[in-house]
Amino acid sequence: MKMEKGNEKYDKVLEMLRKSEPVLTSADEITENVLKIISGKTKKRADLTEVLDFMFSWTYNVWVRRSLITAAAVMVIIFIYQQGVILNQINQLSRQINDSGWNASTVNMRYINNSTLLFRFRERLYPAGKTDISDRKVEELLRSIDQLKKEYKDLHELIENDPELKRLIEKRLSEIDGNKTKL
Repeated sequence: MKMEKGNEKYDKVLEMLRKSEPVLTSADEITENVLKIISGKTKKRADLTEVLDFMFSWTYNVWVRRSLITAAAVMVIIFIYQQGVILNQINQLSRQINDSGWNASTVNMRYINNSTLLFRFRERLYPAGKTDISDRKVEELLRSIDQLKKEYKDLHELIENDPELKRLIEKRLSEIDGNKTKL
């Protein structure tokens, strides 16, 4: 019974709310404000779409899109070709370095160790940043080292081809090493 009374009251309140209309004090002003807001938003959107359409209207042409796709494909092909050329040049340079470099098996190891000993203690003799050697002198030194490597390679071939000369040089080198140890 209580439930039925509660439902009846609920239904009566709903009916009264449905029948009563809201009281508007200034309906014209509210209508005007709503219309201004709506027209302002559509106007701004229209302006933005008009600007975007104007700026990108050229993309609606089929031939422009196809031209851009072709240009992009050509750029990708050029990039791939360029990378291939660069890798080929790097391989050629590495082969040149290997061809002109010292062959460690042909050089007597004790002389390599003596010459590299200076480089091992270089930091102690000349701390980093405190050298008085100019870039020009360093470049000159590197050029002379390259020249010596070329001449050494030619000389080494001459020595290898002449067994008598090879035996004479090995004898002289052993004498030099013997004198160094006596000092």
